Amino acid sequence: TPLGKRLKEAQIWQEWPSLAGKRLCTHGNPVVVKDMTLHVEAYSAVWVSKFAYFKWEIIGRVNRMAGQELISDIFVTLAGDEVEDDRDPGRGRGRKK
Repeated sequence: TPLGKRLKEAQIWQEWPSLAGKRLCTHGNPVVVKDMTLHVEAYSAVWVSKFAYFKWEIIGRVNRMAGQELISDIFVTLAGDEVEDDRDPGRGRGRKK
């Protein structure tokens, strides 16, 4: 059900340290799941690269946690970039201007 899927997506935030791993979890955060893509903000360009390198491991952990294919990709952006959010234009996250 759509509600069940949303509840499983919410677990990503709750379980982020174990899903991203000890080293990665302190250098970025999940932002939103949209169209089966987990959007993550990383705190520096180095960590954008690290998240990209480990994305398939994170996808596997998320989907195992959910017991289904919840996400099929991860999109990593640098935190603090001037971007526009589809949900709330004032928040500054999401699609680049």
